[in-house]
Amino acid sequence: MHSTIHLNYQLTIRDYMDYQFQFIKKSLLTLGLILNVVLLVILLAITGFQAGVKEWKWMVPVIIVVNGAAGALYYMLMRAVTGKSFGKDASAHQYDIQLSDEGIRLQTPATEGYYAWSEVYKVAESRKRFFIFFAENTALIIPKDEHDSALRALFKAHA
Repeated sequence: MHSTIHLNYQLTIRDYMDYQFQFIKKSLLTLGLILNVVLLVILLAITGFQAGVKEWKWMVPVIIVVNGAAGALYYMLMRAVTGKSFGKDASAHQYDIQLSDEGIRLQTPATEGYYAWSEVYKVAESRKRFFIFFAENTALIIPKDEHDSALRALFKAHA
């Protein structure tokens, strides 16, 4: 690749929440599994560990409702916490990025930096975003757009 991919965008709170989710998805799945096992044991204990079809007819909906409520509570808490750390100054989340074979040039209203590809720890991808990690907990968030395939090729070649 001999050209430069130029991106200019503003991060949203959803972009930032997706970034935060990259760190907790394994522990969130583990916690969900533990919650379901504990709930199942409690429900089985209520039935005296003699659950038949009659008991399962009410236990399955209870498990589904508890999972839905836990998911909704998690989302609301994540949104509140993320909103506080994300801030309200939209200009602080304006990014101008140039990616090329040489590296990544990043410019925001507050800072400017250049990163060689050797400084990239890893690249991750969600359904709607790329994450260029410079350390285990520090990443550049790039919303996907018409440059997806060119970015994937660049990441494959250098990251």
